[in-house]
Amino acid sequence: NVTGWLRRGLVAGTADSGRFIMRGDMDDWPFRGNEGQLEALIEVSGVDLDYVPAWPRATRMQGTARFLGSSMDVGGKVGSIGGVPVQTFTAHLEDFRQPVLELRYAADADLTDMLGFIRQSPLLDNVDLDLDQFAFTGAARTTGFLKAPLKAGGEPLQIDGRLLLDGNGFTERVSNVQLDGIAGVVGYDRDGVRGA
Repeated sequence: NVTGWLRRGLVAGTADSGRFIMRGDMDDWPFRGNEGQLEALIEVSGVDLDYVPAWPRATRMQGTARFLGSSMDVGGKVGSIGGVPVQTFTAHLEDFRQPVLELRYAADADLTDMLGFIRQSPLLDNVDLDLDQFAFTGAARTTGFLKAPLKAGGEPLQIDGRLLLDGNGFTERVSNVQLDGIAGVVGYDRDGVRGA
């Protein structure tokens, strides 16, 4: 499942350096019962990845991938996901046999760019909201957690994120209502958005 996911999703990238350790009887690989050891550490750059179908591609990723037994951890930064640079992310796969991608991220960007990402994602599929009737100004920060089973027929993708606003502007284009100095937190998940 993991190799199939990588074959489909890994579009480009370079392995800049790597270290690999394997000890044990290959008949017992992948050493689920601790009969041996498998560990690899790889520094990567320029990676383009279609990590989940229908979501914006992650481009120009760089960081470190660590494989330990039948698990994988990746950490680093992403040049752009749907126009938003991601300053930090961590990804975890606990078990290649039943792979579930768990991704944590944090990004600082212009609010307009973040809304561009939301437009490209399925986040508004179940929401009757046209973002084009609004104009936003200012920078914002988003943090969140995404969980996506990589095995066919798995549970649906889950996302739980926060958008932190501090002094942003808002204009409703039809009525020309304008608000300035907006501060607060907007939460988003697969069911929509909510503000506080």
